[in-house]
Amino acid sequence: MSFVFPSFLYALFAVSIPIIIHLFNFRKYKTVYFTNVKFLRELKQESQSKSRLKELLILAARILAITCLVLAFAQPVLVDKTAVIKTGDKAIGIYIDNSFSMEGLNKNGSLLSDAKKRANEIIDAFGNADRFMLLTNDFEGKHQRLLSKEEIKDAITELRISAAVKPLSSVVKRQNDFLKSSKAKDLRQFIISDFQKSVSDFKNMNADTLISTTLIPLAANNNNNIYIDSCWFETLVQQKGIIQKLNIRVWNKSNQAVENGTIKLFINKQQIGIASYNADANSKAETKLTFECKEEGFNFCSLKIEDYPIVFDDELFFSFNSKLNISALVINGKDSKTGTHFKSLMQNDSLFNFKENNEQAIDYALFATSNLIVLNEVENFSSGLIAEITKYVDNGGYLAIIPATKANQQNYNDFYKTLNLPFISNLDTAKLKVEKQILEPAFTMACLIKLMNAWIYL
Repeated sequence: MSFVFPSFLYALFAVSIPIIIHLFNFRKYKTVYFTNVKFLRELKQESQSKSRLKELLILAARILAITCLVLAFAQPVLVDKTAVIKTGDKAIGIYIDNSFSMEGLNKNGSLLSDAKKRANEIIDAFGNADRFMLLTNDFEGKHQRLLSKEEIKDAITELRISAAVKPLSSVVKRQNDFLKSSKAKDLRQFIISDFQKSVSDFKNMNADTLISTTLIPLAANNNNNIYIDSCWFETLVQQKGIIQKLNIRVWNKSNQAVENGTIKLFINKQQIGIASYNADANSKAETKLTFECKEEGFNFCSLKIEDYPIVFDDELFFSFNSKLNISALVINGKDSKTGTHFKSLMQNDSLFNFKENNEQAIDYALFATSNLIVLNEVENFSSGLIAEITKYVDNGGYLAIIPATKANQQNYNDFYKTLNLPFISNLDTAKLKVEKQILEPAFTMACLIKLMNAWIYL
């Protein structure tokens, strides 16, 4: 016979406490004087004999109680010496996939709950002296140690869904490395997961003959899921006080149609609007939501739907920059012929606060107050202009470059290098014919607005 926790046997020294109490009777007697005790002498002798027997029985009961209590904590076990592997020679690694996909349902509830149940069944199949390692997608340091049966069961109970995702090869490698460091004779690992295709990179896994590996796949009853695919504004620029129209695309990845589904819009943590949608089975649907932009500057938004049980993709976050007007500075080249187009388009539009400079007389003080700078057909960039533009872009400014027809290619490439832009190779002189004449100012303005639309997604 051996003990699982032999260190508790030191507590057997506690049996000395009732023995000491018995040997040194600390009770104090009070003397009572009688006139004649002649007739009590025989009764006194009989009482002392019964009292001594009673005290011995109490002593034995106390010793037996303490001994049983100590043995219960030490957990005595009978060891079969003929067995090949003795109890306590095993190190078992258990990986539980706690990614978002484990929110799916099967007959036992959620996949994560089923995984916890399977893990506890595996643990119960081993001895109390065996040690266990728990691994999840979080790769937490508190799990990188060997645990007793009670400790790993507590850790499994606390396990929650996580946004972390790890490839299966990385999980197996980490578990193998730790199990080998345990120096146990019998090494085993169990992988409990729904084995999504995106993480099941079996080809990258290296087989280890020293460790027995068991894969336990879990499958959801169905993969029904509804999520928000994307959203976009109908207008390219968002202004404070203007009604905005937001287009929303929803995907219904299920075999059932959705009728009168709801989408809620939150701006700066306040619900602003709500829209409904209908989506056929395994198809996408689009809807619109209108709202008034009430705050200037960056607005942080989210769209929410309700879709049980897979809920991690039920909210789409986005932001947009709302302004009363946009300060635009156009720097025209000395031979530019399109500078008047920008002036006619922006000067009479309340959206723009328009300013114009010539490349030979640039007011660098305007850079700090400009939301957008347009370098319109500048043939050569001076070192001072390159330095100021680089500083402007590094501070978050927006820049549009319209190369000049007679541009100095080397000068442009030096400038692009400072901005980490691709170099100019050769000038394309091919002509493109159109059916109708496109006004150059309108075309230029459309390109400019598309550039400014990037503010929404930054």
